[in-house]
Amino acid sequence: MILRPLSFVLACIALFTSGCATWYDARFVPAPLEMRLSDSATPELEGRALISVVGVRRPDGQAGTPAQFELALRLENLGQLPFRIDAAAFELVTADLESLSGARLRPDPLPELAPGGSAQLELVFPLPEGRKIGEYDLSGLNLRWALLYGERRMVMGASFQRDLPLRYHWGYYDPFYDACGWRTHVGLGVHVGRFHAY
Repeated sequence: MILRPLSFVLACIALFTSGCATWYDARFVPAPLEMRLSDSATPELEGRALISVVGVRRPDGQAGTPAQFELALRLENLGQLPFRIDAAAFELVTADLESLSGARLRPDPLPELAPGGSAQLELVFPLPEGRKIGEYDLSGLNLRWALLYGERRMVMGASFQRDLPLRYHWGYYDPFYDACGWRTHVGLGVHVGRFHAY
């Protein structure tokens, strides 16, 4: 009778620590952000995009990969004109205007989206060599991307705000601390922010 609760507790601890080792505790909103795809000069173009910041993955020493931002993008073609994504246009900018480019995309190459079609893309922005996640201001993120249709190109941007956990406001909590766990400090703080998309 004692072994069952003990095994359950150990399983919960293992699950918690494994999750902590994979992702930083950072969430960005809105999730998802919805954008309308249209152009008054091209009425045949109509669609929408849904974008979410999946998370900030911790560096993996065994695989030799740095910390990285991972995003998901869903596209829906609701019009009469095929369109596609400009793969070279993706850029992620932090609140202190640090730029991350060279996104890895899946699928690669990106397919053209026919009328009535939909597709989901995965975007990965690794940190430059020698940089650490704590060196960036992540109170906000902006994703720059571009749509290609006919002979035209439309550049768009989507902004996200970091959603701080409640424990951040009541004590010193660092979601980008390199080890699992919390460091405590007595203090009070006020979090004010706003969301913007264009």
